[in-house]
Amino acid sequence: RGEIGACEFGRGFERAIDIPPPTWQLAVSRQLAPHWSLALDVRNLDTGSTARGSAFTRGESSEANQFSWSSYALTAQLQAHVDPWPALRLFAQLGGGAGMARSALGSDEQFQFGPVLGASTGLYVMPWSSVGFVVQGMYNYAPLLTNELDETHDSGGFAVTVGLRFRVWSEG
Repeated sequence: RGEIGACEFGRGFERAIDIPPPTWQLAVSRQLAPHWSLALDVRNLDTGSTARGSAFTRGESSEANQFSWSSYALTAQLQAHVDPWPALRLFAQLGGGAGMARSALGSDEQFQFGPVLGASTGLYVMPWSSVGFVVQGMYNYAPLLTNELDETHDSGGFAVTVGLRFRVWSEG
């Protein structure tokens, strides 16, 4: 996730840091039937920056040598789930939606939009009636960022999410 070829966004650019930045996700879901739910979420996909090396900066401002990007998605997923114990839910989900990538080269900022497709599997552990935990492994395909050479960067990829789950209402 987050790997970019040097020719993709200009020769001489290198990743400033090779540690993936943290991701965030906010999701809401509604159970539709005993083993089916609909989930809607918004999340960041990929964020990064590159800097052109000093051998290429003669006569150019340092601002023109900085390239950064970030991408976001708004998706809907159909989730199949099973509850082997009252406090444990296993799930798998498929879905898609829209994505946006923001890129900046110096002070030139651009926005690009495209599709996002995703699949994930995971589990919810609810030790309390209203608060629990979620662990999820996912793959997203998000070809959002394209340059003038028609090279496309997939802002998706594999990710593992660990988070909190809040149940705000319950029927029954």
